[in-house]
Amino acid sequence: MSFRIRSGPASLVLALAMGGALGACGSFPYRLDIQQGNVVTQEQVSQLERGMDKRKVQFVLGTPLVVDAFHQDRWDYIYSFQEGGGSRVQRRLSVFFEDGALVRVDGDVEPAEGMPDESGREGVVVSVPDQEPDGIFGRLGSIFGGD
Repeated sequence: MSFRIRSGPASLVLALAMGGALGACGSFPYRLDIQQGNVVTQEQVSQLERGMDKRKVQFVLGTPLVVDAFHQDRWDYIYSFQEGGGSRVQRRLSVFFEDGALVRVDGDVEPAEGMPDESGREGVVVSVPDQEPDGIFGRLGSIFGGD
């Protein structure tokens, strides 16, 4: 049995259609939402009071994401969220202790009344460039009219 490859306009159209179909499959991948860090709500921050010990603060906010070995009296709660290929939003909250008691809250969340705050900053938006197509199908998709 022998196969014969035809050349001509019909085979060219067929090859371009198949390449376009393969490119369409790879140009619209599902992108996951990426959530990292500690979710700290305004309600949780409103429960903080000056003079609370570390154990009570940890009960209210959860375990801090970052505890610096050189600055044991500062805990950092960092949260970032990136919706499926969109820009990343990052929030930060730092709590400061003196002699084991809470003295100050700093970050993107409003502290409770009577709790000093020195920042007043808003959330930081970080732009992440689009990812290059991976693998043979991603490259074929970009060559044959994919994204």
